[in-house]
Amino acid sequence: MYTDNLAAMIGQAVEVESDGMTYRGTLVEVSETDVFLQSDVGWIQLSVETVRSIKPRE
Repeated sequence: MYTDNLAAMIGQAVEVESDGMTYRGTLVEVSETDVFLQSDVGWIQLSVETVRSIKPRE
């Protein structure tokens, strides 16, 4: 999984690639099992196993 410093990205706008989809939102938490985003339409919870990258949104 490509990441910059995940701790520094908490609270920032990010793009997360998972299962062939790109999700955009504010990174809220990354646990051992899940990635949590807050998007315009609600919460997004993604399994760490399926996440390919987390990067700052441009």
